[in-house]
Amino acid sequence: NLRSILNTFQDSVWLINAQYELIDFNKEFFKNYKLAFGVRLAKGKNIIEMLPSPELQTLWQERYQAGLSGNHGKYEDSYWVDKELRTYEIKTYPIVEDGQVTGLTIYARDITQQKKTEDTLKAQNDELSKINSELDRFVYSASHDLRAPLMSVRGLLNMIQIDPDKKNAEQYLQLMKASVDRLDHFITEIIHYSRNARMDIVPQKINFHQVVRDSIDSLKYMEEAEQVRSEIHIEETHEFYSDAGRLLIIFNNI
Repeated sequence: NLRSILNTFQDSVWLINAQYELIDFNKEFFKNYKLAFGVRLAKGKNIIEMLPSPELQTLWQERYQAGLSGNHGKYEDSYWVDKELRTYEIKTYPIVEDGQVTGLTIYARDITQQKKTEDTLKAQNDELSKINSELDRFVYSASHDLRAPLMSVRGLLNMIQIDPDKKNAEQYLQLMKASVDRLDHFITEIIHYSRNARMDIVPQKINFHQVVRDSIDSLKYMEEAEQVRSEIHIEETHEFYSDAGRLLIIFNNI
């Protein structure tokens, strides 16, 4: 019955005596040990001597000795098993008979997928923390840049109210328009930034003549734009593919 129970475990279980000799093991441990080290286990064999390297022999002798001294152990190791790096949580439990530690029961659980999930969650949490930090800085900066033109408009409205002759009203209105234009431009930039972060890239064949013309047309009503002379020279030797909407924003910024 005990043999049947051990062999139904999907985790590795093995028992050793005080001389590091194998008392028993289940099929999972036998299979994984052979895949990892190319060794066929046998009862009565010294498990330390079957390890392939002096470094592993020293490591496991220290762990077994700590267990044989009566201490429970918990370790985490990674081994190449069947050409795949797998991570195991390993626990050692002293076998006590008549008050004396006569051996160890060792239990190894494959936690490879758990570690991958933990690493993925950690990476996502780190990314979320980075995004939150960037959002805090963005909100602070945006609120300042949004308030500045509004405060300017409010101040100009006050100037109009206290101006008895209203002779400077036209000048104040022009200054207010400039502030509103700055505010509109900044809000547009925020919208573009938001769209860029959320929208997928849609590549298509680019007509640079059309993109440049659209960019110039969208900016021709800006202040003093009429003083700018545009000369367009485009040499296309190969087809170019990109996201037309984002490319237009780039040209507008330039």
